[in-house]
Amino acid sequence: MTVALLLVWSLSAQEKMTLSQFETMALERHPAMAQASASIRAAEGARRQAGLYPNPNAGYSASEVNPGPIISGGEHGGFVSQRIVTGGKLGIARRIADQDIALAKAASHAERLRLLNSVRGLFYQALGEQRLLEVRGELAGLAKSAVQTTHQLANVGQADRPDVLAIEIESERLELGLVTARNALDRTWRRLAAAAGNPELARQPLEGDLEQLPALEFEQALARVFEESPDVETAKAGAARSELAVKQARAAVIPDVVARAGAHYNRERLELFQRRVGCRARRRWVSICRSSIAIRARSPRRAPMPSVPDWLFSAHGCICARGWPRPSATIRIRARRRSVTARK
Repeated sequence: MTVALLLVWSLSAQEKMTLSQFETMALERHPAMAQASASIRAAEGARRQAGLYPNPNAGYSASEVNPGPIISGGEHGGFVSQRIVTGGKLGIARRIADQDIALAKAASHAERLRLLNSVRGLFYQALGEQRLLEVRGELAGLAKSAVQTTHQLANVGQADRPDVLAIEIESERLELGLVTARNALDRTWRRLAAAAGNPELARQPLEGDLEQLPALEFEQALARVFEESPDVETAKAGAARSELAVKQARAAVIPDVVARAGAHYNRERLELFQRRVGCRARRRWVSICRSSIAIRARSPRRAPMPSVPDWLFSAHGCICARGWPRPSATIRIRARRRSVTARK
């Protein structure tokens, strides 16, 4: 009797916790909600990245790298390239990212409802087991009082031995029921504390009324499910994303355009002047052609000068291949025509 009364008094003396406190604790501390929020932030970051244009590339390239006396290190240069996205791929990617955000928010809403439903169910279960523990504690106390009274009656001859044994058995059965109820409440409390995101929370009395449970009407609940269910939102967002994925696959066959520009410097030396083929080599070659034209125009009776050497043609081909302007080729053709005229 004393143990049961102390148990009931200890439960009533502590501060009682309500359902709203557990709901607030669960939404703030449960890791599932933190994970859902992180998923939404990740989807928003992917949306921001999907709407950005590709970054330009800058690099360095080299060819024919040879430390010899002619090559003299080869050709070196840098380049800058930019990928130009075509076919509306960026717009489709942004819309797909928007649907990913909608899916993440629907998943977060579903996780929130799932968590609150779990907390509410465990709260009312723990509240019922707490009430059951109180009732069984009172019954165990009454049984112990009845055992003492029966022993007193047996001492004065008012009760037989079977009566004493029967009341002792009933007292032990009620005591066992009290232990079972206490263990059940401890188990449910641990589950409730884990659902609230605080597994280390010490057991405290719960405040609530089992006689005033939330009343639900089937038709209203069904209509609310169809309007606010996160599963419906997830299905709609998933269907929209699938349609956009088909459009993205059709646009993927349209090639993108890559614009690239750069400058190279050829360190290879010419055999005649021992100069490099870089920008100065081209300028020097143009002046040579003009000097030859002037000499032939002033001295037509002199012995014909030797034809343009072979290295000049090879240098011209190298320069044109590197992206030099075509006027150099025109200068070479005019030089050859005027030299033929001088010979005649």
